[in-house]
Amino acid sequence: MNFLTRRPLRRALALCTLALAACDSSANEVVVATAADRKFAVDQAVELVVQRTDMVIDTTVVGLVGDLWIDYTLFAHAFGEDPTLSHLDFSPLTEPQLEQEMILALRDAAVQADTAIGEAELEELFAREAPGVTARARHILLVPPDAATQEQRDSVRAQAERLRERIVAGEDFAEIARQFSADRGSGRQGGSLGVFGRGQFVRPLDEAIFSLDVGEIGPVVQSPLGYHVVQLQELQAPSFDSIAENFRFEVQSRRILEAESTFIATLQEAAAPEPTEGAAELLRNVAADPRLPLTGRTGDRVVARYEGGRVTLEEVREFFLTRLPDYLIQVRQAPDDVLEEQVVTTLVQRELLVEEARRRGFEPTEARRDSLTQLARQRFVQTGRQLGLVEVDRSDERPDGVTRAVRAIVGAIVYRQREIPPLGPIAHVLREHYRNGVSEVGVRATVARVEEIRGPDFVPTAPQGVGEPTDEAPDDAGPADAEPDTAAPDVSAPEAPEEP
Repeated sequence: MNFLTRRPLRRALALCTLALAACDSSANEVVVATAADRKFAVDQAVELVVQRTDMVIDTTVVGLVGDLWIDYTLFAHAFGEDPTLSHLDFSPLTEPQLEQEMILALRDAAVQADTAIGEAELEELFAREAPGVTARARHILLVPPDAATQEQRDSVRAQAERLRERIVAGEDFAEIARQFSADRGSGRQGGSLGVFGRGQFVRPLDEAIFSLDVGEIGPVVQSPLGYHVVQLQELQAPSFDSIAENFRFEVQSRRILEAESTFIATLQEAAAPEPTEGAAELLRNVAADPRLPLTGRTGDRVVARYEGGRVTLEEVREFFLTRLPDYLIQVRQAPDDVLEEQVVTTLVQRELLVEEARRRGFEPTEARRDSLTQLARQRFVQTGRQLGLVEVDRSDERPDGVTRAVRAIVGAIVYRQREIPPLGPIAHVLREHYRNGVSEVGVRATVARVEEIRGPDFVPTAPQGVGEPTDEAPDDAGPADAEPDTAAPDVSAPEAPEEP
């Protein structure tokens, strides 16, 4: 089976065989995970998770605990080999920053923007754009049924028109909003949308509101959410003098960005990048867990070609390793055309900019490389000291200091007892350097053992608040994942995907 089709819990099997990850052949001991020369036994995993009585312990939960154990165990192991971490290769962390510095140097040298703005020109722009304007408005939203026919949509629109006519004729807007609006949040407040600036709502609604005179009830507006009856209640605009300097800076920044975009577009047009067939699906699979090494020739698979170069799957993986989790979630959920347009194009653009920067002589010096590497080491040594992993007792006593320290850290995360400094990108460096893996056999065995202990009648208790450990939690256990948030539907404009 190609690794790209595997579920996240199978990520570790690319690093070690199932037999080695699942058991100690000498003792026939089933383990959940391995890290360097250490093993995380099922009994240890059960002890860590069984008292989280506010949640069901499934394979996903145990797999995440196994990953945490690996990261912090490898961190402690690295300090045992060298307290300064000088034996680790930090280039995966420093190279992206060095490349960014090259791109910034190229921008300063190559991008020319007209940022000289006279007072008369600034006042003209202010009058045309009306920056800083805020509005207070209310609306009534009617929503067609899912998969509505055109006849059903026309019917809903006609109802919105009738409600508007009633309001224009003198009926109370707030009362009709409370009775009929599908936006229950604003409906309970008479349709009030509060005070807001431009761009905070979906575009058709936003444009309709800011086109009205104060007190006016506009025509029925169609948006992706449905049909709106809208009234502008108040409009406030700051004076030119009060925001002139901030507005000048905004216009200058905008012109610089426009000049940058023109420069990048010129490079890209000459390179003519083209995503390969199936690129979007490859991106999603790597985004599922960029820490998973690409085996064999997989890393050389091409996701995009351009004049004079290509972008490989390994380059995609390295890029994703520097991104925040929210970005990776967006990648996994985005449609094919968005991935190809934004992610692939961004990767090509970055390579083109780095190549152009090198061509113009903006390669970082060895002194700068060494300085960044030293800063990275110092930062992670400091994190290790915060966690108590640098000078921990590494004697042969069982359980030794590393075992106890890692158990305390992972327990603190599982039971939400205290804040734990996240390892972030150092975890990637550690996993690249040391043998490690999570075993599905051990994960399933842990889940089965927990279910056996809890019995068939187990029902999760009410969730504990952050920083409120259960009375039953181990002494050295602590903070866990926050409960999922649930948000009521609203008419806010959806946030644009994060630019890589």
